[in-house]
Amino acid sequence: MFTEDGTVTLDTLKGGAALQLFQEELDKVVANIMDPNTDAEAVREAVIKVRIKPDKDRSGGAVQIIPSSKLAPAVALGTRMFFGKKGTRFMAFEHNPQQLTFAMERGDVSVVQGGKSSSGE
Repeated sequence: MFTEDGTVTLDTLKGGAALQLFQEELDKVVANIMDPNTDAEAVREAVIKVRIKPDKDRSGGAVQIIPSSKLAPAVALGTRMFFGKKGTRFMAFEHNPQQLTFAMERGDVSVVQGGKSSSGE
């Protein structure tokens, strides 16, 4: 790709690679926006930075094309856990209000208060 007079544009820079790199960053931004695990209203960015370091005589220069994006982080998820000990094993249980309950017979469960069970054990 070249312009009519041969000058550089964003379309022609590195044979169109600069635009392709920008598109890849833009695709990341759009995917992040559509991710339900991110804040819907957070600002995102797709950037293509072009750095030019001129030669001392100013007749040319080295060019860097630097694509980048700033995405919204995943939103934090919260839960509640309860901890206990069975024998020598420490255990953790997650609180889940939709968890099924188990049918238990009277005496299957004893209340522990002050280090002693209510059944006198």
